[in-house]
Amino acid sequence: MHWINELRKVGVAMIEVHSLKDFNKAIQTYAKKNGTMFRGQGANYPSITASLARDQGYLENESCLYKEVMDLKKDEFIELITDIQRLAKLQHYGVPTRLIDVTSDGITALFFAVEDVGDDDGYVYIYSQTSHNLNSREVRLLSLLAFLKEYDLLEIRQGYESQFGETISDKEILEIAQQDIFVEYSDVLQSVNPRMYNQKGAFVICGNVVRGDKIQLELKTMDDIVSEGIIKIPSEYKGVLKHELDVYGVNETFIYPELPSVASYVREKYKHKNFSSDGTYTILDEHDVSTASAKRISFSIILNHPLGINEIKSVAKELLSRYQKNYEVVWVYIAKNSEDYIMVNWILIGQWIDESLLEKPRAISQMDDEGYHWKYTDDYSVLGDYYSDNHFEENELLFEKYQEKYKQVLPIYVDLIEAFENKEFDSFKRRCSIQKSEINQIFSEIGDFGHSKNPDLDKFFHKYVELFSLLGNIPLYAEYEDTNQVAWEYMINECFQDVKLIIEQIELTIIAQRNFY
Repeated sequence: MHWINELRKVGVAMIEVHSLKDFNKAIQTYAKKNGTMFRGQGANYPSITASLARDQGYLENESCLYKEVMDLKKDEFIELITDIQRLAKLQHYGVPTRLIDVTSDGITALFFAVEDVGDDDGYVYIYSQTSHNLNSREVRLLSLLAFLKEYDLLEIRQGYESQFGETISDKEILEIAQQDIFVEYSDVLQSVNPRMYNQKGAFVICGNVVRGDKIQLELKTMDDIVSEGIIKIPSEYKGVLKHELDVYGVNETFIYPELPSVASYVREKYKHKNFSSDGTYTILDEHDVSTASAKRISFSIILNHPLGINEIKSVAKELLSRYQKNYEVVWVYIAKNSEDYIMVNWILIGQWIDESLLEKPRAISQMDDEGYHWKYTDDYSVLGDYYSDNHFEENELLFEKYQEKYKQVLPIYVDLIEAFENKEFDSFKRRCSIQKSEINQIFSEIGDFGHSKNPDLDKFFHKYVELFSLLGNIPLYAEYEDTNQVAWEYMINECFQDVKLIIEQIELTIIAQRNFY
């Protein structure tokens, strides 16, 4: 679960920062090097994996998945002549791919690390790797693999030679196929994935696991690429740095010129929901993104029942006008349902800008006669159907999967707390060492679970995630050697109390809400 600790064991430097000044100082040395890339993450995730690798169904149907999207949206892909261009376009639309986003700009990576100001620490990983251009053999071969149904060496060799007019040996194929490579930024890719410009974005394209002379149906992760350094932003300081970035204009509306954060759904949907007076829509999140030059707000809504496009536009106007008294720039993002919202699949985006502003933000379109700007999307339905079929699971199945893992961790919890409460600390530490890998494995496995379409159920299932995460911290705390005994006992006892509380909440909810399942 905490693979970052393994990096520290092999000498990777970790620096903690509490301000933008600290961060700029920390990256100064790295930023001067050619080829330095950064990746920001809002938490210490079990592994850095491509979205394609997070579901076995995606992996098994990679080429079919891409073909289906491209067939449905032929106009979007007809002018793209290379496989890497197609992958970049698919990545832009949120389709699972073997690409992992990185950036050449440390400040952009920092934004991703502090974007969610929740309880998790943020991290910026720094890499110094050779970046490959779009015409390199590495980029050509790995992107070609993504569109092949089978990894037969003869078929790969023939496909490569046919497409690129040059020979390649089986040995070269096997060597390249198992690499994770950095793809350098290019104007060609930026044209098919517009967010790359503001984000100074690039990609890592993941290779496959190779055993002997067989390319496996399994993608490699970025975990084998040792980073040059790690910058940690403690959760207590994430809000401070996010505010500092906002002062300099680095915020959601800059990083996502058209779309708000995908993570906002996971973060905001658990908050108290603000229902509209007539029940037409539900406001799920609301972000004040004001800067020194303008008061700005962005919010997203889900429609509670189907509406015609003109009715949807009327809803947007009502909301935009409501906020005009207190703000100078207002955005509204509208989704048909919670599934589309999770995938930032907007049916309509509206914007209002105060004409008296001296420094106006970029408008999303030409202003209409009433002073509003509109952006309609014509691909929300295709992607909505796709994710509805592939990203969400039935409630009963989800409950069974979480309960199975829950039953696995309860004996571990009992074993650990028994030794701790009896003050058998040597035995407690030994048990932690033994149980650590099993807890980590369970936490890793739940990362592949889908979502429930029922927001209340999804909130309940999140309790399991909290439980497994908290329990996974106990073996880490047990290893602390630079803490006095009183503080050590207090820290672990507090963690046990949190675990006990969540277990009680899960048990009570199961008893009270059995009709959910």
